[in-house]
Amino acid sequence: MNYIRVTKENIDKEHICCAMSGKQSVAKKEWLKQRLDDGLVFYRSEERGKCFIEYIPAENAWVPIEADEYLYINCLWVSGSMKGHGYSNDLLEACIRDARAQEKNGICILCAEGRKREFLADPKFLTYKGFRVADISDCGINLMYLPLADNAAPPRFKDCARHPKVEESGFVLYYTDQCPFTYYWVPKVLEIAEEYDIPFKAIHITDREAAQNVPAPVTTYALFRDGQFLTQGILSDKKFRKLAGISESKRCFNAAEHLVHTTKKNPARFDFDLRFPKMPSYLRRAAIQHALGSVSSYETRMDLWEKSGEKAGKPRLAYENHAMPVFYRDVMYREEKEGKDEAYLKLYDGHDWKWFCVRLNHTDMEYLRRNWSGKKASAPTLEKRHHKYFLRFSYTEEVTLTKTPVKEQIICSVDLGINTDAVCTIMR
Repeated sequence: MNYIRVTKENIDKEHICCAMSGKQSVAKKEWLKQRLDDGLVFYRSEERGKCFIEYIPAENAWVPIEADEYLYINCLWVSGSMKGHGYSNDLLEACIRDARAQEKNGICILCAEGRKREFLADPKFLTYKGFRVADISDCGINLMYLPLADNAAPPRFKDCARHPKVEESGFVLYYTDQCPFTYYWVPKVLEIAEEYDIPFKAIHITDREAAQNVPAPVTTYALFRDGQFLTQGILSDKKFRKLAGISESKRCFNAAEHLVHTTKKNPARFDFDLRFPKMPSYLRRAAIQHALGSVSSYETRMDLWEKSGEKAGKPRLAYENHAMPVFYRDVMYREEKEGKDEAYLKLYDGHDWKWFCVRLNHTDMEYLRRNWSGKKASAPTLEKRHHKYFLRFSYTEEVTLTKTPVKEQIICSVDLGINTDAVCTIMR
């Protein structure tokens, strides 16, 4: 295999092995151009593929280490069809020859403790090639080195890298443009964090001094959560959703809301906002949640019907559910002073949403005051019966179950349905 050294003269026309196409490649090349004057060396295979080495004098490396007169390997990557041909040996030997020619003390590189980890070197390969562990970070990332001079002092982490931590809560990310994958994935992760109101602070490292003082052994991508180092692996949007605990149902909800509600960053596909102007967000979201529940129920029934093999009774998706809204306390429902049989509801009068006073049945209110005073009350729900509207109040109460053996009890089992209040079964 022949290898090409990327220089200022040929960098614009040469393919950068690890780089994606388009803007990702441009960002990586710009970062490399600025490092070439610092002594950075980039060798890649003549054949296109992920087969390259990138190294730089350690004093100019974008990592918080102390390694006088060492070369630091930013990346040694051979993958795919390039593996198994000895190309890693070739590239590493080129680096070693260069270090000897410059009379360096040795070579150093980051790897994971005990096993291969994303975007870090393979410790088994390095040990096989004579590398030793120079220093260990609390997060399980090691600094390994290959000594080339007698009595050379081993390199070491700075304290900020040896004990990685940050003070901020939520997610905190430090990253550079060294890896083109950060250019592609970081904005996508930031969009998700903003969409789901997840605390996320991204710190873009753009100079060597800042990089050499990052509170982590890796600067290409160092993600913290609630102060603790989490990963150096560059997360895709899918991986971040899983890490942040964003469920599939929540993802579907946000996708549905984007279809009907226009914001500065999101032009809605449907004219929901025009047809229902100034609709409170909690009502809109309740409607979306109900719709998703109806679709989920339909999909479950359809799946059961298809598995049954029957031809009759095919489920149908009900487009009109006639669901009644919940009047959320404080924002849509306010109680009058204690003892009064009145309440205030926020309703649409054809032009705007306003507070309207409504009378409540005195007998019903006396019953609630007498039997449910002090209990946890849920937001009331609107009901329509016989051409009249009512408010349904629900309360929560904790009770201590009887110690009577189950076989001697009368059991009431309740199923809270989607479209009905409840279905109960009495067993004895």
